[in-house]
Amino acid sequence: MTLSFTSLNQAQLATFAKCFSTLLKPGVVVCLHGPLGVGKTTFVQLVGQALGITEPMISPTFTLMKMYSLKQVTLLHIDAYRLPTNRRHDDVIDLLQHDTYAFIEWGENLNLDGFDVIDISLAYQTELTRQVQVTMLDEKSLQVLKECYDDHFGA
Repeated sequence: MTLSFTSLNQAQLATFAKCFSTLLKPGVVVCLHGPLGVGKTTFVQLVGQALGITEPMISPTFTLMKMYSLKQVTLLHIDAYRLPTNRRHDDVIDLLQHDTYAFIEWGENLNLDGFDVIDISLAYQTELTRQVQVTMLDEKSLQVLKECYDDHFGA
């Protein structure tokens, strides 16, 4: 199932992130897709804020991964952009076995077979707005996300 939102400015993206954060369950893997600079890290930061993370959340581009502790789970933010696609990354995959909310930029560089994956694609619409597309298997959660967004911005 796929759901698309158009013309998301920063405030709307924050609202979308807050709605999305209510659907997270331990063990979920969220793969973020889109060109460099489109807002993948910004989205993770907004979700983190919605979940109550108060420390600065910086891009893991050069460190590969950042971990943020929440009350019962860990938010794991991985940037797989620099990972070679021609080898296994069991060290990274093993981290996904724990109670985490895993957000992976450039997740296509990892073999995520067997995981509950939500794909979020971001695309430039204008310099200040983004097209956001969410693909997930759970139709009920997708409907809850749409209703939450519609409650804030109209159908």
